[in-house]
Amino acid sequence: MLRCIAVISLFATATCASTPPPKKEPPMVHVDNPAERWSLGDLYSNDAAWEGAFAKQQQRLGELAAFREHLTQSAKSLADGLDLVYAIDKEVIRLGSYAGMRADENLKAASALAQHQRVELLGTELSQAASFIEPAVLAAG
Repeated sequence: MLRCIAVISLFATATCASTPPPKKEPPMVHVDNPAERWSLGDLYSNDAAWEGAFAKQQQRLGELAAFREHLTQSAKSLADGLDLVYAIDKEVIRLGSYAGMRADENLKAASALAQHQRVELLGTELSQAASFIEPAVLAAG
């Protein structure tokens, strides 16, 4: 038993001695040169414009409820309902792109992280609001 402990101890010492020390990560460099950043203005001119678009999409979620009862009554109704869902989805993705890139600019900025989380919640709300579409289409045959 004592011999077994000595062998294990010797093996552990040899293994630890042969393992190189972990490499140090290079320090994070803060780039404050606007020319080296992406242009968030291509998506929204500023946070106020983003807030306006966010509020508009929240409001448009309520418009989906109008299609719940008559989505499959006609081809036009189905097309209009799907167009609305895809338009909202497209804008939610755009909102998310802005919020994600803004959050990536400074991982310590709480307001940017909050924007990103709000968009994720909006996407979930869109999924919930549009959840009647697939069953309605399947039921229509």
